[in-house]
Amino acid sequence: MKSNWFAPVVMIILLAGCLQSWKEFSSAEGRYTVLMPGAPTEKTQNLKTPVGDLSMHGAFLDHNHSGYLVMYNDFPEAFAQAAAQGSAALTDSRDSLVEGSHGKLVGDQAITLMGKYPGREIQMEMPDGTRALRARMYLVKNRMYRVVITALKDDLFTKDANKFMESFKIQEN
Repeated sequence: MKSNWFAPVVMIILLAGCLQSWKEFSSAEGRYTVLMPGAPTEKTQNLKTPVGDLSMHGAFLDHNHSGYLVMYNDFPEAFAQAAAQGSAALTDSRDSLVEGSHGKLVGDQAITLMGKYPGREIQMEMPDGTRALRARMYLVKNRMYRVVITALKDDLFTKDANKFMESFKIQEN
């Protein structure tokens, strides 16, 4: 009796290649960790804003029709003290994200990080009507974090999307 072992072995290899390999990404400078389904690309961009020049740091990854992104920036101390409750800075961040993406805000709720840092979770529909964006924004002292996923509308709350969003952690000094 001849055994055909080749086909099952090839199938196992192909399936293993399709499985996502989630990895913890850690930013020493950003003082955060997050799980992503691969290694992200890091980039820094300098922006002129009403509160001064800011450096926006980001780590992003495109994977299976979804975009995973963590961004952060530090505000000047005077601005951070004035926005101590976080609501004004979080509202401005939300509005900037909606305006910049030309999306339609469909969800917005107050959240906290580690039970003490103010935050917001928003959902938006993108202009093409098929894609959506989900973001969590947190103000930690003078640092604003944004944890963002873009995906097809039906994929915004999948197991993988939730895994990414819920894995975000900061390292306090």
